[in-house]
Amino acid sequence: MAIDRIPVRGMTCEHCVRRVRTSVEAVEGVSSASVSIGEVEVELEGTEGARERVLQAIRDSGYEPA
Repeated sequence: MAIDRIPVRGMTCEHCVRRVRTSVEAVEGVSSASVSIGEVEVELEGTEGARERVLQAIRDSGYEPA
């Protein structure tokens, strides 16, 4: 497993945090996620493409990985 920290632009409140957390936790290959304003920290299993799926989940939530 690997831990990845991803800065995220556009998150300004707890609503943003919940929205991103819900999306990221649903991604295949994410074993845990910690989300705060401006950052996502995920623990990824060895599944191929997990990081890209996390980045897409952040974008789909309306925010931009930095």
